[in-house]
Amino acid sequence: MNLTPDSLQLYLIIASITALAGTLQSVVGFGFNLVAAPLLIFFLKDPKEVVPALHLSWFLLGLAICLRLWHQMNARRIALWFMSALPAVFIGVWVLSQLDESNEHFLNRAIGSVTILATIAIALKFHRPFRHEKPWILASGGLSGLLCGSTGMSGPPLVLLGLNQGWPAAQFRADLLGYFTLLSIATIGICQWQGLITETSIRYAVAGTPGLTIGFIAGALIAKHIHGNRFRYAAICLICATGVLPWLA
Repeated sequence: MNLTPDSLQLYLIIASITALAGTLQSVVGFGFNLVAAPLLIFFLKDPKEVVPALHLSWFLLGLAICLRLWHQMNARRIALWFMSALPAVFIGVWVLSQLDESNEHFLNRAIGSVTILATIAIALKFHRPFRHEKPWILASGGLSGLLCGSTGMSGPPLVLLGLNQGWPAAQFRADLLGYFTLLSIATIGICQWQGLITETSIRYAVAGTPGLTIGFIAGALIAKHIHGNRFRYAAICLICATGVLPWLA
């Protein structure tokens, strides 16, 4: 598909994808980057533009949500995640900055594979809680940071750990939102340092922010009418399907 940075069609595609991803995130508590990254890369092709754009489009809405949910957050857990993630983000962003046409296709498929494996693992609900959580919190934060910098998808290690530990859903969801917002702000700074914040990535972010906002509002309304695990599993199937798209590009 031939899309130019100024085309209305491109803006509508980006806004539609971020609206879908934002709705899923709002309803089930995860899935924004898992849906948005593979779909946007399928249409736009260039991870070096898509990954910074995802962080740029997220952080303003994330700040607004954090102001509303800060009293539910576990500051210690968020600090441990962020402390271990930050050094790994530098590595991930460096990997992203080194991509060229010969290896971008490899990263696209890697993103798709991570999406599929993560959603399958989440669906299986592994549950063997660790007695000593701190090392696993630090390890999941480090892996999250590496994925964040290179693919934009920082959530899977944290979601898997949280499900395994059986953390209370409301607090865990608030912790994730707080952590994602902090990490996005840090990643934007690192991407700028590496020259990855470009006019094109800013255009993509501008196009995606309205869709993301609408998606979160729609998800909040939908969530009031959904009970049980049906939507969770439907969302998991949809997210897994998006992981196939980079292999078809």
